[in-house]
Amino acid sequence: MKNRFIFLLIISLILTMVAIPAQFGKLKGKILDKILKSKPILTTSLDDATTEVPFLDDYKPSGISPLRKIPIQTPVLHYQSVPGCWSIQLKSYCLHAGKYRPGKGEGYLYAPLKGDWAHIIRSVLKKSVLHPEIPQHLVQSLIWGILARSKISDMPHSIKMVATKLLTPQEILVINGGALGLIPRNLKENALKALPPAVRQVVEAEAAIRDMLKSGIESYEAFERVAVLTGTAPSEKGDREVPDTRWSYHPDGYFVRYQPSGYSRTTLQISVPPVSIVRFDGKGLPVSISDSRGNSLEVEYDDTVQPFTLEKESQPSGYAFRLLRFIQKKPKESGLTKEWSGKGWTLISLPNKKGESSREEQKYYSGLDKDLEWGASHRTQLESLLNQVPLSPLREEIYKRTIRLGCFTHAVENFFQGHSEDEEKEKLAIELLQEAWQHLVRLAMIEHKIARTMGSNTAGPFVGPLRGGPFIGYGSSFVVWNVSSSQEGGEGMDIGGFDLSGDSSVPGKQGNQRLGMGRAADDREVDISEDFSKMWNEYDDGYDQGHSKGWCGGFLDGYYGTSDHLPIPPLVEPEDLWQQGYNDGYDKGYWEGHDAGESMRTGD
Repeated sequence: MKNRFIFLLIISLILTMVAIPAQFGKLKGKILDKILKSKPILTTSLDDATTEVPFLDDYKPSGISPLRKIPIQTPVLHYQSVPGCWSIQLKSYCLHAGKYRPGKGEGYLYAPLKGDWAHIIRSVLKKSVLHPEIPQHLVQSLIWGILARSKISDMPHSIKMVATKLLTPQEILVINGGALGLIPRNLKENALKALPPAVRQVVEAEAAIRDMLKSGIESYEAFERVAVLTGTAPSEKGDREVPDTRWSYHPDGYFVRYQPSGYSRTTLQISVPPVSIVRFDGKGLPVSISDSRGNSLEVEYDDTVQPFTLEKESQPSGYAFRLLRFIQKKPKESGLTKEWSGKGWTLISLPNKKGESSREEQKYYSGLDKDLEWGASHRTQLESLLNQVPLSPLREEIYKRTIRLGCFTHAVENFFQGHSEDEEKEKLAIELLQEAWQHLVRLAMIEHKIARTMGSNTAGPFVGPLRGGPFIGYGSSFVVWNVSSSQEGGEGMDIGGFDLSGDSSVPGKQGNQRLGMGRAADDREVDISEDFSKMWNEYDDGYDQGHSKGWCGGFLDGYYGTSDHLPIPPLVEPEDLWQQGYNDGYDKGYWEGHDAGESMRTGD
């Protein structure tokens, strides 16, 4: 009996020894299966870049100024939204381990952060702005660790300390709960062979980062060697041709261009279009374009030339013009006028189907087929952009006139190719048209927000008359900037200006890294408890902002013959240079706008 018991015990031990490796192998297989089937926690891709603006590829503003901070008491850092073109270099972060660093001359596009943990990555980027004492490489290491699905508790002490400053306890719980395990070495090679090369690079990089963090490695150079590929990224299906001159429209109401230097620095150029007025005649042709700075371009059409009408179209598609008159205003000087005369023509409508024109028309309207093709492409660009906001009669009207202004801008560019008399004035005239185009696009994109803020179904009463009259925008005044919210997931604080941190950009070449935006690269301390009037106290800044607001109020009063906006600036007793500049700018802008509005109302 005793021998039988010993025999059964030995058999049981043998079976157990055989079963344990098999069960352990199944466990390894489950870990690997979970890793390979897990969804990326950040899914932002080129498909999410839906606001690129090819029309502005050749928009090269004549003056670009450093972007200025508005360090008032808020949880985030805002930058001024005064009309103009601005530039700032930010610290940027790689948001895709296992991809190639940005190449020289390769364009990037705005794309919102998306994915289950997008709010966590955004939180890290935003809070890094308020913690300049944290070195950039530690913030980047934390981001790579989160993207690799590593537990915060498994990370080295230095990165754990950063996590406690940039993440909430709840966010840390989410990260720890969604962490992945390590890929068993004996299964890694065979399992990864079946993956597409681009996917395999990312999976391998993230697995290696988890291994290093678990092992206590803190060397940033070691992380970078794994996460950042060098060389030229191979082409992938779905890549887009994106030049480094490409602009994107940002949902906060401005145009932005991203120009990375490697992955750790990105220069942003930001265009906040000035208030513009575009006047159309009864045929729908643009006859004058002007901005709040006093610059204008006037057009004289040639009635002696028959408009061209495509076959099967009832209305003319294009008209000839014979004269362009550009008036440039300079401070304390009378307007400087430049005129160009000659043969030019512009499209006013675009056929849905290709039609034929007479030979007589083709003699004057040279390059017709090419320009019709350009016009159709321009229409497609606008439709793609404006279809992302709610449809309304006002938005549709702005859309139609923006197409006409875009076609006219293209026509003026063609006209100037044969009239190289004054390249500087030609450049300024084109810039005026491009900024007016931006103004109309922005107005169309935020029209629904203005209406919602004003408690109305339409923003029509708040942006001026449309038929036969001007389009009016409010520049940096409260109407525009207080209705635009901050980035997706943000709280949309209505204090003016905009917050750049937490944004992301994606490359046209999908093998390159996507980038996240952090704080300014100059690393100067920002004390957000400082009073606004003490920090932003320069006369010019105040003058620009006051002038923009005063001009808008004055124009409305002049156009409607009312006195709702009295020229009394809110800063009655200025205490510093900024406030003094604001007062002077408001008073000057009000009367300039009033004269312009009254002139338009009376037809003078």
